[in-house]
Amino acid sequence: QIIVDALDSISSLDYLGEETFYSKKEKVKMKRTERLSHVEKSSRLVRDCESWSNLDDTKENRALFEQQAPLSISISDGRMCVFSLRSRFIQNGRATPFKQVVSWLSQAEDFVTATSIALGMLRDDDSLNELKALERRESFEQRSDDSDVEALLESIVPLYPQGSLSLRPRPSIITEVADMTIGCLAKGGLILATTLDFFLKKNIDYDHARACLMLVSVLTRCVSCNKSVVEKAMGSGYEFSDASQPNDLLWALRSLLALGVARDYLSQVIFLVNASMPDELRCNKDGKKQSTPIFMNFCKAMVSTILSSSAKAAPLLMSQVDENSRMRYWESLSHSVQLEFSLIRVPKDSPLLREPEVRKWALDCLDDCVKRETDPIATNVFQKMPNEWLQKLCEACLVNSECDYERILTYGIDDSEPGCCGEGATDYFIEFQRTLQALSTSYKSDGLDFGLMIPALLILERRDCLWNGEAIVSTRRVLDAVCHMAGRQKKSGPGFDGAKAMQQCASARIVSAGAFLCGGKNGLILNCCDVLIQETGIDMDLAELYIMNKTLRREILSKREDKIEQPFVITEGHKKTLWMISEYILNVKTFGDFNPSHLRGKVDPVFAAQACLRTWLYLSPSKNSTAWLVHWLQKQLEIDDGEISPKRLPCAALTRALVWPATEKSKETLAEGMKMDNTFLVQLAQSCHGLIESIPRQKAEEIISRADLKPGKSVSV
Repeated sequence: QIIVDALDSISSLDYLGEETFYSKKEKVKMKRTERLSHVEKSSRLVRDCESWSNLDDTKENRALFEQQAPLSISISDGRMCVFSLRSRFIQNGRATPFKQVVSWLSQAEDFVTATSIALGMLRDDDSLNELKALERRESFEQRSDDSDVEALLESIVPLYPQGSLSLRPRPSIITEVADMTIGCLAKGGLILATTLDFFLKKNIDYDHARACLMLVSVLTRCVSCNKSVVEKAMGSGYEFSDASQPNDLLWALRSLLALGVARDYLSQVIFLVNASMPDELRCNKDGKKQSTPIFMNFCKAMVSTILSSSAKAAPLLMSQVDENSRMRYWESLSHSVQLEFSLIRVPKDSPLLREPEVRKWALDCLDDCVKRETDPIATNVFQKMPNEWLQKLCEACLVNSECDYERILTYGIDDSEPGCCGEGATDYFIEFQRTLQALSTSYKSDGLDFGLMIPALLILERRDCLWNGEAIVSTRRVLDAVCHMAGRQKKSGPGFDGAKAMQQCASARIVSAGAFLCGGKNGLILNCCDVLIQETGIDMDLAELYIMNKTLRREILSKREDKIEQPFVITEGHKKTLWMISEYILNVKTFGDFNPSHLRGKVDPVFAAQACLRTWLYLSPSKNSTAWLVHWLQKQLEIDDGEISPKRLPCAALTRALVWPATEKSKETLAEGMKMDNTFLVQLAQSCHGLIESIPRQKAEEIISRADLKPGKSVSV
């Protein structure tokens, strides 16, 4: 109840137990609406905490100790002499209650001695040792000698009966001493923060509600703009300036959160912080949605401290309500603050991205930005979704999914990597495979959040911006790998909408992303079309018609005749085509792969071979390009002179694609169109002999019909 009363004294919201409810409009009008200062809030929070008020250096408290009472009066030589003692000594006798001694030391700002006495009375040796260790590291101006502390302890009425180790005083007395210990440590400021944290985590005797109010009161003063107030709350020797470190000013918040975690009181702690410092939690300068860089850094440090305290802190923070706007926490932030806060990094991850409200906001912003990115009249696109924020978002998604983030940044193509045919033919394959391996998530994680990663990478690719300033791998390569995983991986992040991702790829006009996301036969077709579009400049309709048409276009073959002696130069399109050949054809291992209708994401290797070889033909219509491809295939299939390839099924797929006519009526073959070497075709046919028909039936019948079947003559096929 003391927490609810304190909240009600500084906020117009209704707090009932652990939940925050919106007040009815009629009730809001009746409640206080004036804006309280930090100092006023601080005073109201602790007005019912006797343990705190007894430690204050006030006129009333000083009178309790300094008031004198006459003991005897004498008159000599016409002069009257009065011998007096302090009233407290007369009332107490030789032994003094602990509250009076601790209060007196606190008013003298000797918080170390006051804490030592309180810990000694509680018989808390561990906390006392922690305080002594701190004393050895730091130098305290206000500090009594150890002999003085022992003398003071002897003059205090003991809590425990003399000579008894088992009998304990009333729990209320122990609680009072523990509360005053926290008060002394809190008044000591930053320098005693480590001992305070230790005591809060270990001790179970203090009243956690009153302890919360005392710490929030100190924190509220630490974040005020009044220099003298801040310096007093921070402790002796501290000088406040604009350059003050936020982590120093937030020492009371760390102690407060340590209490909340240790005593399972975190929800009340965050309610108190939200009510006492709403502007700092929302980066509102003087109640308005505007801030300076220094204030923004301080607010980020404050929110980061809250988030790092516990996994429960993020959802509790999201549930807070703004007193002015009556909106939930995330909705009450301005867009610029949302950008800054959404990616706050704690040691392990970015917890706010896991919250449904934050994730939905990010998804909506990214989707809107993808649509506006290709709009020539769109404005403020870079301001709404800055490149730097998009890069940090990609990093946060990778860290949250426990990917090998550092590996993606550092690896590149190794010059010592064994390649085939030189000229970087395997660069695409190596980069793509390594990227996929690095993006593999930990089995403990929830998976990569494709819903956030894909649109962020699409926007960066549209802007021709690196996904990370230190990365070697291009944005397009990472985008392709992420889409490849999204279309195939069973374990994905929360709420991935594949249909929306495809729409975003279409809006961004990045065909390869949609191809990898789609996968299967359609994905292969789109990838081949993307290669043709990027390398030759033809449009999508023409590229798709060329890939899907069962007969070769005559203009392609005529162009080939004109450039038959043109030197071959491998391009990125060639490298990607080689990857598709490796992925869809050379990796065939079972007969079931030739009937992929029941397997999601699989492609008929014969169709894949036709599509990839057609793409290669259009890219470089010269005989030299075919010779280069034949040499590369021989290396991959391990075909040596006179030997059969051990990879018989890939050979079968290539044989069917190259030697078989496109249609039953057509006699034209892809091998003839590509001017492929007959020796290589024979090697392919021999390697797959017995698995399928090595040559088309009509071709075999034609050979047999033409043969002269006289005795002593033979026909070789």
